[in-house]
Amino acid sequence: ISARLAKSTVSEPHSHVVYLICAMGPDSEQQARDELAYWKLDADQDLAVHGTPVEIAEAARRWIDAGADTIVFQPSGDADINEFVHVIGTEVKPLIDGS
Repeated sequence: ISARLAKSTVSEPHSHVVYLICAMGPDSEQQARDELAYWKLDADQDLAVHGTPVEIAEAARRWIDAGADTIVFQPSGDADINEFVHVIGTEVKPLIDGS
């Protein structure tokens, strides 16, 4: 077991995945806060993004700059999932890819 444990501490390349609660629209800040509260997460831990596609991309960029190589945007339970996926794919992702 000790040899296996020692081997597991060797630094090897690995993926850094971040899940971010994501809200869009005019009341997106409150939606994000409500979703954080629902999941009993601390609103001060930067675990949610909200606003326009530009604001969402800028917020995700902080995590990418910190080393995340995969960002998973988590919509609220009442989000229109088709619209959410459309906006993330056609508006947010190009902004992240282009920066």
